[in-house]
Amino acid sequence: MVDRKGAAKLLGKSVMTIQWLEANDPDFPAAFTLGRNNSYFLTNDLRAYILLKAEEAKELKRKRLQKPAG
Repeated sequence: MVDRKGAAKLLGKSVMTIQWLEANDPDFPAAFTLGRNNSYFLTNDLRAYILLKAEEAKELKRKRLQKPAG
């Protein structure tokens, strides 16, 4: 479990990028709270998010490189 700063470090991004992803990427894991102002992410959810994005990129590349049937 990590907070936003830890999520940023794990993903190699800034805290502001993490906040942007939370607001704009429906695939980004939801934060949960423990206490009043502390939001956390499960590290396994963050790793699964990265694997999902990597797989999406691979699929886009495959489609882009496919030769049209001729």
